Amino acid sequence: MLSELGGVVIETYWDWYNLPADAAKKSTPPTLPPEQLTALIEQKTHQLYANWADEPIPALNDSTPREAITIPEGLAQVKFLLHTYAHNEARLAIDQQRGEISYDFLWHSLGITPE
Repeated sequence: MLSELGGVVIETYWDWYNLPADAAKKSTPPTLPPEQLTALIEQKTHQLYANWADEPIPALNDSTPREAITIPEGLAQVKFLLHTYAHNEARLAIDQQRGEISYDFLWHSLGITPE
């Protein structure tokens, strides 16, 4: 499905997706079927977050998520961060009239659950 899209088209959609919510609402949404847009965003999200568990995160006092989860307070912060990602994604999916993507792969990369 995505292999049919050229690189320029993919980057154009990705640029639109990354607009602040108010700017995206004022611009013309991409004319890509919702299932293709969802697949594109999911693919790019997996690429961008491929090393997330081992990269310092300012919201975690510059610890990596993997380091942070070794103490109870850090684990709570990481879980809060992941829940925030999911919540923001749910809002974006509605605004952009597409399917919601899952951040479960980040939970799995750390071996933790959303409980």
